[in-house]
Amino acid sequence: KDKMNTKCAKCNCVKPPRSHHCSTCGRCVLKMDHHCPWMNNCIGLRNQKAFLLFNFYTMVTSGWTLVRVAIAAFSCQKDDNCDTFNTIVTGLTVLVLLQCCVFTLFCAVMFCD
Repeated sequence: KDKMNTKCAKCNCVKPPRSHHCSTCGRCVLKMDHHCPWMNNCIGLRNQKAFLLFNFYTMVTSGWTLVRVAIAAFSCQKDDNCDTFNTIVTGLTVLVLLQCCVFTLFCAVMFCD
């Protein structure tokens, strides 16, 4: 069978070699890796670099925010005159630290994979 004239069974278009039909997008994508809900698009030949850069910069920004918020919280905790962190701000700080930790770890695993 000639691979250049193969048609996709789902969208009935000419299917190039090494392409895959995405059921979410409804089209064939060259060198498709996966459908990414963050980018609302399929990750394939034409946008893999953009996806990797997006993932890397999200990981770096989350890690940097994690470090900076933790430093601010711990330095204020040691200072007796610091009145920046009240009950509500402390709760939000813990929430931000938890969210940054989850995003950093998730993006690191995705980037390494």
